Order: sequence, then C-alpha cells, then structure tokens
Amino acid sequence: MTSEDGGRGAAGADLPAGRHVSGEPDEWGAEPPSVPRPRTPPPAEHLGPDLLDDDTWETIEPDPTGETYQGRRRANLPSRRRSLLVALIIAGLAAVVLIPLTMTSLLGVNDAAGPATTEPVVPPAEGGPLEPPVLTPDSPPPTSITVTPATTAPPPPRTTRRARPTTTSRPPNPPPPQPFGPVSVEAEGSSVTRGGSAIVWDYDDASGGRIVGRIGDWDQPQGPGSVRFNDVAIPTNGTYTIRIHYVHVDGERERTGIVSVSGIDPITTSFRGSSDCCDVKTLTVTLGAGSHTITISNPGGHGPAIDRIVISRP
Repeated sequence: MTSEDGGRGAAGADLPAGRHVSGEPDEWGAEPPSVPRPRTPPPAEHLGPDLLDDDTWETIEPDPTGETYQGRRRANLPSRRRSLLVALIIAGLAAVVLIPLTMTSLLGVNDAAGPATTEPVVPPAEGGPLEPPVLTPDSPPPTSITVTPATTAPPPPRTTRRARPTTTSRPPNPPPPQPFGPVSVEAEGSSVTRGGSAIVWDYDDASGGRIVGRIGDWDQPQGPGSVRFNDVAIPTNGTYTIRIHYVHVDGERERTGIVSVSGIDPITTSFRGSSDCCDVKTLTVTLGAGSHTITISNPGGHGPAIDRIVISRP
C-alpha cells in the first residue's frame, strides 16, 4: 500500500492537475478528473474600453506533457494600468496649472453682461497716497491696478527779449496859436453901440479924428453913457490883451471905468490921463473862442472918452 500509494502519488505528481485527457478510469478504478473545457475570451460586453482589442489576450502555449489547453489569457494588464494612472496624473497636473491661468485671463476681460461695478481708480496728486477702489458684492476681484504717476508739462521755451529803453511819456504839445491881431475897432464905428448920454466928437490927434465922450454919469436926461464893441471874434481859447485908447477932454486927472467882457466878470479900473490924446490902458483877460462883446461904462461917475480898442495876444 505504501509503495502503491507512493507510486500513485508519484504518478499523479508527474501529471499536471486537471490535465488528464484519457477520460477512462485508472488502474485502480478511480474516475479521472473532469477535463475542463477550453477557455475562450470573455464576451466583448464584459470587457472595458481598453480591453476590447485582440492584443489584450494572448494564446496559452501547450504545457510540457504535450497536452493542449486551448484558450487565451489576458496580457500584461498591470503595465497598462500603470500607464493609465500616469496619464491621469499628468492630466490632473495640467488642469491645476491651466485653470488658474484661464481664470486670470477671463477676469482681465470686461464681462459681456454689463459694465464692471468697480469704482474708477483716480490717480492721486503727485506725491499723494493712492486711494483704494471701492468694490461692491457683485464686482469681480480686481486683477491688477497700474498707476501712472502724474507728469507735468515741460515749461515753454524761454525767449530772450531785448530791453527797450524806457521813455517818459510827455503830454502832446499844444497846437500853435493861430495868427491873430492885433484887431483895432474904432469907438465911433458902425459895429459899436452907444448908449445913454454917449456922443461922438471930433478931436485932434484921435484915430480917425473922432472920439466918443460923456461915458458915465454926466447928469444928462439920457442917463449914464456907455459904448459897446460888438462881434469881437476870438479864434481860439487863450489869454488876450485889451488896450483901451482914451482921453480926458476937460483935463480931469483921474476917472473910473467899468470894463465888461462877455464870459468874464466886470473889471473896475482907474484911468489916469489928460486932455492930450491919447493915453492907453492895458487889461489881460482869458477868453474862449467865439464872438464876444466889450462894454465900457461908469454908472456912478465920470468915465473916460474912448478913441478905440486894440485886441491882441500878449
């Protein structure tokens, strides 16, 4: 028994288990083990997407006993799994890098749905602090803010100006006086008006041979006498002299006369003289341009007899 068991065990050890193909009982009457059916590849629906290829399965070579075991087995799947795992790791790393870059680029572009609610950043004055932008809950976070310092415009080029000599402004010179005079008007002339007791006399050595006497109050019924020179033309405003030629017919030494010129106050003056013709009384007055009248009278006493008047510039 011992040798037989050992022999059966030795015989069984030489044959691979599950590979007896005679199909008959052995010499001891024992039933041979059932011969397994040849293995076939699993159907396609049981394979993953990566196992549908025919290269996934490989044919099983016959064993050393010569018995053929038909079928195929899976190829080296651990290496394919490692390749798939490496591909997944690389894809994950790429996603980690690309997602932040994509978000950054998208935040830099204005949203098409509407304007951003971020308040505009106003550059501060030169040297001043930067005011942070005011953000609303709906506004995206700002990506970056670039502040350009305020620049001042360059000063305009300086132009060299030559110094001009300063001149003191002087008032314009007055126009030269127009030629005037002397203008002589006779007391007995036609342009002269005699009033009151005034009368024309012939008198030696008088201009024109005649004078106008009884100027003033001579107790005459006609009243005090006077002589008025009319339409004395003065060309321009200025200072003029009036020379009165007179005589005292009765030889009285001194008499008084009142000279009235239009436009100025009357002038009371004394006339000293004699019966010799003729003495001259000179008055300086300021007259305006135009036509004037000159009147000689004396309501309160005797006045001089008048020969003529001469008007000229000083």
